[in-house]
Amino acid sequence: MDNCADNAATYKSGQEMYVLQFGNAGIYLGDFQVVEASVGSILNEMALIDDMPRAATVIALTDCKFTVLDEKEFYALLREAPFFCNSCDASIFGSGRMY
Repeated sequence: MDNCADNAATYKSGQEMYVLQFGNAGIYLGDFQVVEASVGSILNEMALIDDMPRAATVIALTDCKFTVLDEKEFYALLREAPFFCNSCDASIFGSGRMY
């Protein structure tokens, strides 16, 4: 699990996805906050699915803890717990991949 202090960028690469375990984080396009992520939010999964660079930046609004999964762990989780896809679908289709 990774910790992130208030007002810090939570991730830099597009090769991992994150599940917010504690705290709140803002998802930003430039200087504009488009959504606030809370506990249980799945972040950066699209970078693993469509192999595109991330377009948004996540910044901790409070102290946060994240579970970090690389591509191999992400696909293993999908094989072992297919219901996890439902959470990803909601995140993916809810976002419309606008960012």
